[in-house]
Amino acid sequence: MAATTRPVSLLWGEADPWEDAREGCKLFASLPSVVEFVTLPGVGHCPQDEAPELVNPLIERFVAAYGAKQPAPAGVAVEGGALA
Repeated sequence: MAATTRPVSLLWGEADPWEDAREGCKLFASLPSVVEFVTLPGVGHCPQDEAPELVNPLIERFVAAYGAKQPAPAGVAVEGGALA
């Protein structure tokens, strides 16, 4: 994640049994690409599975604010190696 130049949103479950939210705070403070850090009360390690009603609106808002204005052409590799 340190090499990315794309904006990153960290969504962190406060009840994560493996990674304390303080780790997310450290990433937010140390990585310039992390533009927001959101903690989710009562949510564990997999917020997208445990609380989609909280996560989905956050993702929609983030994509609206930071998403690409135009999709990459088909077959063009995008950051992370995935194909668009």
